[in-house]
Amino acid sequence: MSIGRTLVRRGLFANKWRLLLTATAVVLGVSFVSASFVLRDSLSSAFNGLAADINKGIDVQVRSKVAFGDRGTGNPVPASLVPVVRAVPGVATAVGSVNVFGVTVIGRDGKAVIPAGAPTLGVSWSDVPGLSPLHLIAGRRPVGPDELALDKGAASAAGYHVGDTVHVSLPTGKHEARLTGLVRFGSANSLAGAYLVVFDPAVAPVVLGLHGGYSTIDAQAVPGVSDAELAARVNRALPRGYEARTNAQITAEGQAQFATFVDAFANGLLAFALIALFVSAFIINNTFAILASQRLRELALLRAVGASSRQVRSMMAGEALIIGVGASCTGILGGLVLALLLKAVLGAFLGGLHGGIVVTATPIVVGALVGVGITMLSALAPAVRAGRIAPIQAMSAQSTFVVDRPGRRLAVAGAATAIGLGGVVVGLFSRPGATAQWLTIAGSGAVLLFLGVAGLSRLVARPVVVAESAVLRVLTRAITWPTTKLFGGARQQVVARLARENVARTPRRTSAAAAALMIGLAFVTTGSIIGASIKSTIRGILRQSITADLFLQDKGFAGFPATVTDGITTLPGVGAVSGFTVAPYRIGTKEKAAGVVDHRSFGRLVDIGLTSGSFAALTRDTILLYKDPARDLGARVGSTIDVEWPSSRRTRLTVVGIYDQSNVVGNSVIDQSTYAAYFTGTRLDFFAAASVQPGASVQKVQRDVQTYLLDAAPAVTVQDKAEFQKSREQIVDTFVITINVLLALAVFIALIGIANTLALSVYERTREIGLMRAVGMLRRQTRTMVRWESVLVAVFGALLGIVLGIVLGTLVAIALPATFVSTVTIPTSTLVAYVVAAIVAGTAAAVLPARRAARMQVLSAISEH
Repeated sequence: MSIGRTLVRRGLFANKWRLLLTATAVVLGVSFVSASFVLRDSLSSAFNGLAADINKGIDVQVRSKVAFGDRGTGNPVPASLVPVVRAVPGVATAVGSVNVFGVTVIGRDGKAVIPAGAPTLGVSWSDVPGLSPLHLIAGRRPVGPDELALDKGAASAAGYHVGDTVHVSLPTGKHEARLTGLVRFGSANSLAGAYLVVFDPAVAPVVLGLHGGYSTIDAQAVPGVSDAELAARVNRALPRGYEARTNAQITAEGQAQFATFVDAFANGLLAFALIALFVSAFIINNTFAILASQRLRELALLRAVGASSRQVRSMMAGEALIIGVGASCTGILGGLVLALLLKAVLGAFLGGLHGGIVVTATPIVVGALVGVGITMLSALAPAVRAGRIAPIQAMSAQSTFVVDRPGRRLAVAGAATAIGLGGVVVGLFSRPGATAQWLTIAGSGAVLLFLGVAGLSRLVARPVVVAESAVLRVLTRAITWPTTKLFGGARQQVVARLARENVARTPRRTSAAAAALMIGLAFVTTGSIIGASIKSTIRGILRQSITADLFLQDKGFAGFPATVTDGITTLPGVGAVSGFTVAPYRIGTKEKAAGVVDHRSFGRLVDIGLTSGSFAALTRDTILLYKDPARDLGARVGSTIDVEWPSSRRTRLTVVGIYDQSNVVGNSVIDQSTYAAYFTGTRLDFFAAASVQPGASVQKVQRDVQTYLLDAAPAVTVQDKAEFQKSREQIVDTFVITINVLLALAVFIALIGIANTLALSVYERTREIGLMRAVGMLRRQTRTMVRWESVLVAVFGALLGIVLGIVLGTLVAIALPATFVSTVTIPTSTLVAYVVAAIVAGTAAAVLPARRAARMQVLSAISEH
């Protein structure tokens, strides 16, 4: 056993720098895995504390029932219920509370002050001690309609001080009031970065657009009455459509809402970490395979002096285990640091978060299992092959590994490719089971597809490398023509040919080194195709379906009060105007969403391809249906469908039209009158569209609308068609860039793999390089040869990744709803840029291996055995 440990230790030290590069790939992947779990736990703790702060002091809360969907769709609670709740035995006090969106603080410079990543809320002050998380830190609470208070962050951002006159945009219009006080929220001093505008509780229900009602009624119990008992008593006193919930229930609901955001953020980070680890697995496997091949004589001698196959396998497995354990420990520590940085950035973005980093056993255990498991599994095949060495056969200096049964391996790779592609198709298009199930099927299929293509790529390695070498040589010759004239073009051609042959004669190694980069660029290409397809769809919609001239949208994408949309209808030169929002409803057990429009004007702004019926018939309790759901429901013009709204009210809607263009409005459309009948809170428009009257100048009308908005709603912008298209495309570009930045880790790890393979290849060819140097090859030419090899491998991996990415990107784009993608677009110029980037990256990856090759001492290299 001690001999085995000695051999493992010496094997590690003999290859320490090469194995260090391999370990780096594992460290990076494990760091992101650990960080995702640490961040999830830390953010959960922070937001759970925030949810507790929001509801601190409330024993029972009365609100409208919401049968399904988001709580934000709940209707206001009438003020008449406050005395009803107060009269319930066991209630010590009960007050109405207001909390609404659609509020904007206007700074001293007249511009909207918008928080980063959070909304601005209009809220009511509470005089009941302990019932509100708001605390005065300066001045006094507001009294009457002409006074308000701001949270410290909003006041600082807007440049206001106590005593100043403050301008705010409210759901009821622009409002002017004196700033009487500054407040903080709970123990974190901030509601996740949201700005708060605070009003007198007697004023808030009116100025914030709730028509005298409240968002909730908050109650406290008398001593000795439990929350559950009080909630039961209050529920018995409430009319139908309202409910009383305990502090524990509303806090749990708030925590669940925050958990949705936390899980999405952490799971996204975890997905990219797993991609990086998947790429790392190829590097580890390739590194151990090359090292085992280079150590054939050493391993053969061990077998000759009595070492068993098991001992040889154990030695290599021991090396992999030590690397896996060391890399995992380092990666876990790196994950803690990364989580700390990410939480600090997110906290700064959201204006502060509760607590610090929370470390549980999960990130440590998962990080260790993943790091060690990936390393051991990746080193398994080389270790098994090393154990099968025949001592006599391996004594020759020219011996190397011969892949057993290559035909069977290729057949397995081909089967994996076919099964993987089938899994992707089934997952994306059939979507069996719940979302998690079909995503798992598609993801597993993608993994098999990558493995299969990596295995099959050795078949095309030589012809592709020869072809790309010829193309790159022509380009290089054209670019460097003056240099080659000075330094010898013929010699440069020989160097390029040597590099090509070095790469092409080991197709297995080339394909293995290129596979890691292939995976990274396949994902990047997929994202680029989806982004390009969405942008192409946007252009098509604006060109074919939308006839509006101007578009209104909120800078913070939080929606804006419908009063803003209504206000521009009175401006000169403005023609048809319609806002657009969404109303959730349910048919049976299936939740749906209807676009809400003004039937009098929307048909003149957007062409949804009505095949029957008309917008004129779209009045209260009627609906337009897209052709697919109409077919599924067996509905036609004149049919009726029974629907349920979030308030639990049910109604029968008459179908008054069928359309065949769902890109803008979705699968169904209702009129604003229907929305107003079942949603009694403030209506916020996601966007609004307007046309310009014949003969009027679009630019002049746009300026007039912008002037109106600067005074009435500075957070709302008006854009013409070109500007609107550009803003939509910028959102897509931001999404694609974010994805690519996260995937950059996998690409960086892939480049480490190329550098590692080159370094091992240079070491393996020490004698060969020494002989070439002896017959006249210069140091500069040696470096050029190694760089050429790196570029050829990088471009080979890039081409494989781009081809595979085109396949995956096309499938995903086709599988997306027509609302997002109606035409698949391949961004050719972007893909060419990826190949150019691969050339640059390949050159960078070769710096250290090329330097080592050029610095070899000729005599020492020639004498190497």
